[in-house]
Amino acid sequence: ATLKRSMPARFFGMNGNTIDWGTLSILIADDNAHFRWLMRSFLTSFGVGSLVEAANGADAIQVLHKTVVDVALVDIGMEPINGLWFVQMFKNDPEIKNKNMLCLLVTGNATPENIQTALQSGVNDVISKPLSAKLLEDRLKRQLQRYCGRS
Repeated sequence: ATLKRSMPARFFGMNGNTIDWGTLSILIADDNAHFRWLMRSFLTSFGVGSLVEAANGADAIQVLHKTVVDVALVDIGMEPINGLWFVQMFKNDPEIKNKNMLCLLVTGNATPENIQTALQSGVNDVISKPLSAKLLEDRLKRQLQRYCGRS
């Protein structure tokens, strides 16, 4: 699935207002296996169509070489490539097809400085841990609506 600005309606149901989760492809990149499982559980409960996981930023870049995703949920504090480096790498890597994917960074250290740095690096949003299903759903909806010009 490729996210195209010319086809924003594909993310929304027949009434045009509800998210059609089944159309989304999402990458989860986090070095904590339990947290990946938690995000996968939430996203599966929403009905997300395709999920792919990576244990660190370097693996996430390799995933993007092979798979086109609509949204990346990336932990800021991974090694060897953290979430901020990941953003710069995917934006500048000629092998990655979808430069317009939504990128949301997840952090347990959401200081105003860290959030500002992340937003300046080109991410769409920063989500603070601990994460709840409601928080994740709300942030994804907000970013998809913004992306598709519906907010």
